[in-house]
Amino acid sequence: MKPLDSADSVGIIKNIRLFTHVVSPPVIFAVLGFAVAWSQLSFWQGLAWGTLYGVLTSLVPILFVVWLLQSGRITDINMTKQERRIPYFIAGVCAILAAVIIYFGDGPRYLYHLTLLNIIALVSMGAVNLVWQISNHATSVAAATWVAAFVFDRGLLAVLLPLAISVCIARLYLRRHTPSQILAGATLGTIAVFGLLLTGCFAG
Repeated sequence: MKPLDSADSVGIIKNIRLFTHVVSPPVIFAVLGFAVAWSQLSFWQGLAWGTLYGVLTSLVPILFVVWLLQSGRITDINMTKQERRIPYFIAGVCAILAAVIIYFGDGPRYLYHLTLLNIIALVSMGAVNLVWQISNHATSVAAATWVAAFVFDRGLLAVLLPLAISVCIARLYLRRHTPSQILAGATLGTIAVFGLLLTGCFAG
């Protein structure tokens, strides 16, 4: 099935495309990073650590993709399987750097756990991406949903699960992924979080 291209970006399709940009993986984790940091620190300390996390794990990877677009190395922000390889690598390196700084800088524990989640997800998606395209959106929104529920309140699932499902449906509607790619991504995100929980991450 051919993805909807820029010529199709009118009406409801334009709004759905905008929605998927707003809830893109970098944005999701940048917002979650601030929330997690503030859950353990004062406002200004949380702001500082959240900004560090956001810059390394979200802003730098986004700017790299923008550079790829502007330089003509890719033609669509929704990259093909082959085009995703280097961005996954760059994002993984940035996540490792964030983890090192937060760990040795005595940053918030849950934020460090979040960087571990980023690393696991990126390495896993990068490995899968070598042979098959998996949904980054589905992986990220599933992982973020479970982290928010365990760190803050289980009741958030009543709001976040429908949101996560709507993100997956939107990606299917735009023909960016097949149902199996969406299901694989959501499963990977879920397994990554629960695997970390078994090691004591995101626990009080």
